Amino acid sequence: MATMTHRERVLAALNHKEPDRVPIDLGATRNTGINLFAYRKLLDHLGIDAEVKLLQDFDGARFQGLAKIDERVLQRFGVDVRGIFTGRADVGQEEELPGGAYRDEFGVIRAPVNGAPYFELTASPLADELSMEVIRRLTFTDPEDPGYTRGLRDEALRIRRETDCALVLHLPDIIVHATQYMRGFANWFMDLALQPNLMCALMDKILEYRLVIAGHALQDVGDLVDVVSTSGRRGRPARADRLAADVPGLY
Repeated sequence: MATMTHRERVLAALNHKEPDRVPIDLGATRNTGINLFAYRKLLDHLGIDAEVKLLQDFDGARFQGLAKIDERVLQRFGVDVRGIFTGRADVGQEEELPGGAYRDEFGVIRAPVNGAPYFELTASPLADELSMEVIRRLTFTDPEDPGYTRGLRDEALRIRRETDCALVLHLPDIIVHATQYMRGFANWFMDLALQPNLMCALMDKILEYRLVIAGHALQDVGDLVDVVSTSGRRGRPARADRLAADVPGLY
């Protein structure tokens, strides 16, 4: 079998065709990342002098302590994909708290763990009550905020220009994780059994908000990306028109 380009290899696998080898991903999504401590050890092992920094200083990358992977590492392992990520809102609801803790855009509070590169959930804003009135009163960051997509297309074009890798657009987690964190895991599981209508209403509220952000991102780079990833689920390779049409089905 002839050697494939990185992109050809990924697209072949996604289309249920046999590639020349198994495609490799490292850090193109938050689901395939590596934490800061492990990454530091990897750099030392490889003898690569690179700065260790967060993939993003917000959202799941921050509380998981995920590293931004140096291009030299990606090339060393023959990684077939490169990722682009939506950004931080210019005017968001995040808040830094004493002791290194922070409140995220949904009101979830996380605190650092001594000796670890990640944050633990310490307070859920809906832990005490979930009702239709509470859900109606919820307000989120403006999904039209330009910070979410600023520079996204430029980065996609750079990757297309400089590499032959498959390109992944990683969108924010859509509904499941956010509702778990907002309600607390024990409450969340009980809600699914005891008051599913309320949980569905909460998920719908967050979904409507996230879909606006997803739609803008797809408008910007849908013609350039090969894969859309969100909440651990990936969309099929497609042209921009198909991606845009399939947005609701991605979640």
